[in-house]
Amino acid sequence: MNVKYKIATMGIFSFFFLLLYSLHGFEEKEIIVEIHDVSPGYGVQKIEKVVSTVSYADEIILFVIPNRDEREPISSYPDFVKLLEKYERRGMIIGAHGYTHNGFEFNCNRSTAIKLVEKSDEEFIKAGFYPTVFCPPRYRMSGEAFEVVRERYSEIHLFWRIIVHNRSIYSITFDPGRGGHPKVILPLIKLSYILYPGKTFRVSIHMGYVTNEESMKTLKEFFEWIKQRHHRLDS
Repeated sequence: MNVKYKIATMGIFSFFFLLLYSLHGFEEKEIIVEIHDVSPGYGVQKIEKVVSTVSYADEIILFVIPNRDEREPISSYPDFVKLLEKYERRGMIIGAHGYTHNGFEFNCNRSTAIKLVEKSDEEFIKAGFYPTVFCPPRYRMSGEAFEVVRERYSEIHLFWRIIVHNRSIYSITFDPGRGGHPKVILPLIKLSYILYPGKTFRVSIHMGYVTNEESMKTLKEFFEWIKQRHHRLDS
């Protein structure tokens, strides 16, 4: 693709985006931020930085790995536990994100799924938590594992939907930490927000993908844009 074609394509895209943005007929969405892979290994400071960047969201769920790689039990990290306690007091939700997060661990049979859920519960209880929200690692579960998880948790987050008490809420999931430069990702996430007809817009953040400044910049600019948009519509 030559330079002139790239410039023309970006220009056309920008024109239509600005045209859509200028319209007032789009209903604002509830923004749910899901922070995946929360675990002691990322460090308290990095987790705090990510959470503060997305604090404008209507709801924040911290999907915690209770014992990452079976070498990082959260109950053994008091500073990490204190941080989760602080966020829980502020109204954020502590969710379960598998047990070890190794591979597709919940793509398994019923007996294995039961053991994983029991081990996850045991570690969370040691740390003083009892999550009622669950997201399988990499959004993958077998049918048998799904039935086990549904018996234990009242809310399950999958890629295209949230299941609450056996009722599915379909939603779009956007991960600004994957996919490239902010100049590409930011217009796409804005356009997705504007055009998506549903009432719930999910922003999925994986801790391993927000280690660089570009991803953090994308997050920050998106939520600044949301603030400005809400302020403009409320005025």
